[in-house]
Amino acid sequence: RSAMHIWLKGSSTQVSSSPPRDRISRRLARHALLLILGSVLSLACCWTEMLSSTEKTAPSVAEGQRQAGARYALLTFTAVNLLNYMDRMAPNSVKELMIKEFHLSDAESALPGTFGLVAYLLCGQVAGLIVDKRWVDPRHLLGGAVLVWSLATLLVGCSQSLAHLIALKVVVNAGESCFAAVAYPLLADFYPPAERPTAYAVVLGAIPFGCALGFGLGGILGDMFGWRAAMFMVGVPGLMVASLIPFISLPPRGVNDVGEVAPEFAAVNIKDGHGGGAIGQLFDAYRAVLSQTHWVMCCAAVVVQSLSMTAAAEWYPTYLHRFVGISTKEAGMVMGVALVTGGCGGTLLFGRLAQQAAASYESAYFLVPALLIVPGALCLAAAVNLANSALISCFWLSASLFFTFSFQAPATAIMINAVPPHLRAQSTALSALISKSFDMAGPLAIGIVSDLSDLKTAMQLLWIVSLASDVFWWAGYWLLSPLPKVTAASHEGDLSLASLFSEPAKEACDERAPISRSGKQEQAYSSIA
Repeated sequence: RSAMHIWLKGSSTQVSSSPPRDRISRRLARHALLLILGSVLSLACCWTEMLSSTEKTAPSVAEGQRQAGARYALLTFTAVNLLNYMDRMAPNSVKELMIKEFHLSDAESALPGTFGLVAYLLCGQVAGLIVDKRWVDPRHLLGGAVLVWSLATLLVGCSQSLAHLIALKVVVNAGESCFAAVAYPLLADFYPPAERPTAYAVVLGAIPFGCALGFGLGGILGDMFGWRAAMFMVGVPGLMVASLIPFISLPPRGVNDVGEVAPEFAAVNIKDGHGGGAIGQLFDAYRAVLSQTHWVMCCAAVVVQSLSMTAAAEWYPTYLHRFVGISTKEAGMVMGVALVTGGCGGTLLFGRLAQQAAASYESAYFLVPALLIVPGALCLAAAVNLANSALISCFWLSASLFFTFSFQAPATAIMINAVPPHLRAQSTALSALISKSFDMAGPLAIGIVSDLSDLKTAMQLLWIVSLASDVFWWAGYWLLSPLPKVTAASHEGDLSLASLFSEPAKEACDERAPISRSGKQEQAYSSIA
């Protein structure tokens, strides 16, 4: 109630001349508060049941097969990732409204995103260590993170200054940093290597949908009711989805990876870190991960590509508003349609293509992005320089995202498969640390160049940087030794997209194939705090 009082009081000058809009805003606030109360009570009931029961893991099936509970985990992680990016992109769709209300320069408007990325990469390291060591149940960690970032998104609508925007963005990104550390390693335990690219494509396919909802809902609600109401409403769904997370099963860690780990990790695979406390163990994990050349090359390619994509997501709606002359609502719709048609289509199609090609070509995970990044960059150049209407902008941006998002599923599969199970959360956090460190510079650089010249000149950096990322994909394909092929046994059965949402047969669930491991390996793979 106090937060809503501040929000309505701070918005009084904006709505004083429009009583119907004031009444609508108050009605939205009342309904949203009721949804929040119901969601928090539901979440409390779910977690109470989980904490009162004994810790359980999913019944295992034979090694190299899909584990029980995989469908529920895949759907839940997809929903969480969708909300993750919806909450992350909604402020970008109403950025121009925030700039006008708080009288910000372009460089100042990039500060919340910059500080938020700092929080993301620092908190992600802590989350990765916690998940790998199983100091906390990863389901409870992710559920609490979703609750925190959803509440922080709601409170962005109460901001009264740039400092408030920065502080709340830090909280949002700190919560979002837990998702990758929890979801990607668990999916590797649920699905065998042959099915992981498509499984990751499904989860990553939620990114363009989430971005589209963030841009679309943010732009529509911001245009109709103001940016504060838009931020308040996009944060509500996360409170309800958080109640689904505690019911995800926990399969034995590494159950699908016996014999799949790279040989250079043979010693690391049974070592759980020694000396130096938590910080020493964290740096031991970093050294082990950075010794894997495939991981390093793939991470470099992702870093450069992500630099361009992050800056484009933050600045392209503003570019459309200033240079194409369309409204905030139309700019949000352009981003939303382009992300759904291009981004989601490219992620799913090329993730599936990479998985099929990997059966015949050992370096297919590097080859698929290497072939498609260049046309994506050229289409992005057209979206910046040839856009003169909402329709033309949407066409070129959709084409760019269709080709550019081809790297997502193959890159995730490379970086997950290249490291042992008990280091995957920390390797995911390390990749985020590296990529987000560079991501901070992207939007800020666009803002600085825009202040020095104009925004259109600054936007040329986007497609140039995207072209540069292709160097690393070709280097990984030509210069590195191929990653081990997926074994023929893991290709048995249906590997279609729809098959990912089916549970393993009951006979397989009852098989309980024994796992031959030493005591230290069993502890590293299966122990739960």
